[in-house]
Amino acid sequence: MRNRLRTRVAASAAGGALALTALAVPGAQADAPQHRTQPPTTRVDGGYPPANRVIVGTTTPNTLTVNFWASDPVLVERLGARLFQGTSPTEAQRWWHPAKTKCTGSAFEQYCTATFVFDPRGPLANVHAGKWGVQVWAAGTDHVQKTAGHFMLKRAAKMAINATPEPAKRGRTITVNGSFTRANWDTNTYTGYARVPVVLSEREPDRAHYGRIATVATDAKGLLKARITAKDDRFFRYSYNSDFTTDIAISYGDYVDVRR
Repeated sequence: MRNRLRTRVAASAAGGALALTALAVPGAQADAPQHRTQPPTTRVDGGYPPANRVIVGTTTPNTLTVNFWASDPVLVERLGARLFQGTSPTEAQRWWHPAKTKCTGSAFEQYCTATFVFDPRGPLANVHAGKWGVQVWAAGTDHVQKTAGHFMLKRAAKMAINATPEPAKRGRTITVNGSFTRANWDTNTYTGYARVPVVLSEREPDRAHYGRIATVATDAKGLLKARITAKDDRFFRYSYNSDFTTDIAISYGDYVDVRR
């Protein structure tokens, strides 16, 4: 009986050891480092616009140049840059493609320069004025794209002024006429900017800075008119601080000699 009992105890102990060993194996496997192979990926970057605005008149084209690069551990098959009008590519109103793209590098890494041309004598129209974004993309192991920033495409503007009479008598009225025009890409001419507020400023001859004296709205043809009382010699100037589609416009300072 004692021998049988000892045999059962020994067998039971051995079975417990095997059970513990069996339970310990999964734990050991969980603690072992897991080596996972990450698939190669395509990368693209750059394309940041060098300026926050591009100004175009009525005759001379203007350009935007963006630099970008792409890499892939297997092969860079295709890559490029393009512009979209709007706040994001998914809400783009229009797309603009480069006139040329030049790339250097290897099959695994490419460095490129894309040149975009805005020609008022070509496809550029008034509807293109506003906010644009730059998108760069590349195709290799996978297809990736990135929005690299935004810039404003604006219509060039001109401001004219003529203060009369010259000279003027102190206490009499000075009439400050002017005009505000901007590039019309549909007609390749400068046309009046209607019903927008323009600042009329003045400065004394021995001062460097202008001070605001009035805000004047243009009429339907972009013309300006303000009347002020002559006090002392002054320079007068009209100015506009730009908007979503139109660039800054500042007239020269028109001098009025005021006499007693």
